[in-house]
Amino acid sequence: MMIRSGLSSNDSVFSYVAGIAGNIFALGLFLSPIPTFRRIVRNGSTEDFSGLPYVYGLLNCLICLWYGLPLVSPGIILVATVNFIGAIFQLIYISIFIIFADNARKTAVCWLFKCCFSHIHVCFTFVHY
Repeated sequence: MMIRSGLSSNDSVFSYVAGIAGNIFALGLFLSPIPTFRRIVRNGSTEDFSGLPYVYGLLNCLICLWYGLPLVSPGIILVATVNFIGAIFQLIYISIFIIFADNARKTAVCWLFKCCFSHIHVCFTFVHY
């Protein structure tokens, strides 16, 4: 039996199962910085850690979230859901980083954070579906 996308129902099932597995692995990836942030909170300092990976992770999640929206790419809602969850985790990590960072790192991460949202704003405003 062929479904609307041109794939057989078995292909659709396998695709869905692979999507669920990908979401589970991505969730593990989003949870992996927790030990680092426990250390930051416990020590009250970001020490020599960089905030860049978390800002870039947020940018990645937001771009993939946008790509996974049904208006942009119908039929891949799992991409949107996992990246929405990832964006929330990245926002939490960035917030903790900013709270415990020294002024120079705080300024740099806040500036990159603004650039990240400016980029997303451009994607949503100027890229038409």
